[in-house]
Amino acid sequence: MERHHHAPARSTAHLAELRGTSEADGVKCLLVKAHRTFTLVALRADHALDNRALRHALGVNRLRFATRPELLDLTGLVPGQVPPMGEPLLPLPLVADVSVWSRPTLSFTCGTHTDSLTLDLATWEDLAQPRRLAFARPPGAGG
Repeated sequence: MERHHHAPARSTAHLAELRGTSEADGVKCLLVKAHRTFTLVALRADHALDNRALRHALGVNRLRFATRPELLDLTGLVPGQVPPMGEPLLPLPLVADVSVWSRPTLSFTCGTHTDSLTLDLATWEDLAQPRRLAFARPPGAGG
C-alpha cells in the first residue's frame, strides 16, 4: 500500500499526474440509484460509464446518479472523495466493472480531495468485496 498526499485535482488525468501514477491505474467511484436502491459503482478512471450496460447488469430499467445531498447524507462525502469501498466501510453495496481487474494495482481517493491510496488488486478485492459486472466503455470507445 502506498499513501499519496496531493493538491486537489481538476480531473482524473490531473489526479494521476499529482499521484505519479497512470490514469489507467486510477479507479473512480460513483453513487447511483437503481430502482429504489443506492449502489456504489467503481470503474477504471480512464473508462466511461455505459448507462445502458449498467442498467442491464443491475437488472433495472432506470437509474440515476445520486444528488450531491444524497451522496453527502449516505456517505458523509462529496464527489471526488468516494473510495471504491462498500460495506462495511461505507453502508452501501459495491459493484465494480471488469476493467478494475485489468491492472495489478489501483489508486483512488480515500475520503478527501487531497489523499489517495494505491493498493495491489488482491488486497483491494479482499477489503472491498465487490460484485464484478461489465458496464464501462474503454478509452476511445464510442458512446
